[in-house]
Amino acid sequence: MPAVAGPQWSERSIGRAIFEQAFTRKHVVLLPNSYFTGYETDLLIVRSDLRLVDIEIKRSRSDFRADQYKDKWWKYGPYVPCPEGRMEKWGLTHPRMVPSKISREWPVKIWKHYYALPAEIWTPELEAEVSQKSGIMLLSERYSDEQIRHHSWEQSVNLKIYRQAKPNRDAKPIDAGSAIEIAKLCNARMWSALGE
Repeated sequence: MPAVAGPQWSERSIGRAIFEQAFTRKHVVLLPNSYFTGYETDLLIVRSDLRLVDIEIKRSRSDFRADQYKDKWWKYGPYVPCPEGRMEKWGLTHPRMVPSKISREWPVKIWKHYYALPAEIWTPELEAEVSQKSGIMLLSERYSDEQIRHHSWEQSVNLKIYRQAKPNRDAKPIDAGSAIEIAKLCNARMWSALGE
């Protein structure tokens, strides 16, 4: 299996499949590339109950593995002595106190978190490298019998939920004003894209 998905997979094609197949009924707005939560989200979804869903779109195994090191998965705790071996790496000449890092199970303000990636780069071993609260969506190409008969190779996408996301019971719904601001931004981006 390749470590990087083929060229037919882009953030846009994956996002469109997610919109069409997974998030149409209980969801009000799907906003790509947002910093609303204070951290980057590839696809931020506002549900009809005003809870937030964060979807990370990954096109390579290395990108998938690197996600666990993003700031959105960590909070900083009390100061502790600098770990052994880090002093030289950080260029420190004498011991210092540094903030401890505590891992998060969900990103800030997020009710459910998913990874979406092409099935061709997925291996079951990857599951252990990310939060066990996160869901996993796998996408694959699908061709209808009609397309095969007529050699019409327009890509269709099949989305499968490999693992359901677990809800963060502490994540509160956003207020109506915030939902409206997200919807406004989504509309502005849509009309801007149509004008290009």
